[in-house]
Amino acid sequence: MTPMTERELETLLLGEGGFPDFWQTSWNRQRTWVRGRDPSVFESCVTLDEIDALISHTRLPLGNFDLAYDQQPLDKNVYCRDGLIVPARVFDLHREGVTIILRSAHFWLPGLDRLRRAAEGMFGCPVQANVYLTPPDNQSTPAHWDTHDLFVLQIAGAKLWPLFANTGNPRPLVHERFRPGIAPVGAPTQTLRLESGDSLYLPRGEIHAPVSVGYSVHVALGVSSPRWIDVALQRLADTLPPDSPLRRPVSPEASGVDRAADAAAAAQALRDLLDAPGLLPHAAAPARAIAEGAEAPQRGRLNSIVEEMGEAPATCRPTQPA
Repeated sequence: MTPMTERELETLLLGEGGFPDFWQTSWNRQRTWVRGRDPSVFESCVTLDEIDALISHTRLPLGNFDLAYDQQPLDKNVYCRDGLIVPARVFDLHREGVTIILRSAHFWLPGLDRLRRAAEGMFGCPVQANVYLTPPDNQSTPAHWDTHDLFVLQIAGAKLWPLFANTGNPRPLVHERFRPGIAPVGAPTQTLRLESGDSLYLPRGEIHAPVSVGYSVHVALGVSSPRWIDVALQRLADTLPPDSPLRRPVSPEASGVDRAADAAAAAQALRDLLDAPGLLPHAAAPARAIAEGAEAPQRGRLNSIVEEMGEAPATCRPTQPA
């Protein structure tokens, strides 16, 4: 499978719009909705037949699979055995109206992995592809925000995306996960109806509560870009001198230590370490790690090895890779 080009990625995520305009007007600022496209636009990424085969023939691990109904996850003991899903039980529950959630589905679906690799190359950070299969009129999660940017690809069917104002934490950090019943959900701002072939970009922190219209299949492409606070903390961890004032303990008030003087020394040490030239190399670290850790696609290598050995029995002779 050949790598996805930047133009292919641009078309899938943004339609006729390009990345230059997206960076200037939408990235980390506002939602972008692409609609009215051919319903088959995402066929190169994933199809319902591929998902059917994956669930039917692969004993998926617990950590990559969830079922949910009426905004609540189901107990995994209901559909798992020995740490793996039971496909027959999963399909029975799905037929009764339960949503299937495949987490990091790119591990098993080559088209999604091709999309993920291209997205990681473009955004320079980890990207994860989850798949949601939602029966009619089901809402698998309550209103919530994500701590990553999100691209929604509507593969089949339709889904309503009610959006709400985030008055409490509009740009949450990675550890600031939404807590239902505690984090405030603001007034409704808009409801979008995604049809097959549509895509939607939501900046992190955008509160949403999707509900299926009929049967729905969508891919959620999560883009986990680093924040400058992450870069700053990594810079400190990597370069903090052994004698830095930042390594000193915060002394108890009863000790009589001049805490104001210690705080001033610590603040100065931060200023010395967190200058722009020092931060920039650390900001590039996630993209560098992705580039260095990227593995070449391995599809077809087994056939090549068997051909090289030249001694495969007739029933095991390689065919052309699909």
